[in-house]
Amino acid sequence: MRFWDDERAVTVQIGAVLLLGFVVVSMSMYQATVVPDENRRVEFRHSERVQGDMQEVRNAILRTAATDGSTPVSVELGTRYPARAVFVNPGSPGGTLSTSSLGTLTVRHAVADDSTTTRSDFDER
Repeated sequence: MRFWDDERAVTVQIGAVLLLGFVVVSMSMYQATVVPDENRRVEFRHSERVQGDMQEVRNAILRTAATDGSTPVSVELGTRYPARAVFVNPGSPGGTLSTSSLGTLTVRHAVADDSTTTRSDFDER
């Protein structure tokens, strides 16, 4: 039996290759559309949590200024994506949040006066 004379059908192999092709295309479409959409929701929820954390930082700063003490506050800088067995997530995010020394602030030629009132709102001495 020679290969060039063989006239047997190979429908099973062709069907398997086509099925594999459909699986690969379906998985790539899922990776391109569904995974980013799910990650967008995860990042939005993370953004809301960070906004709350930054509000806590603001409150801690005001509390520290009023009481002359210190208040530790944590801020979640990176989010965690759900684990996926087959599909790919973005890399692990991270970040830093730091403070710097105070500088000098100078305000010149400022007028603290409401033009709709007849008297001066703030006495500039």
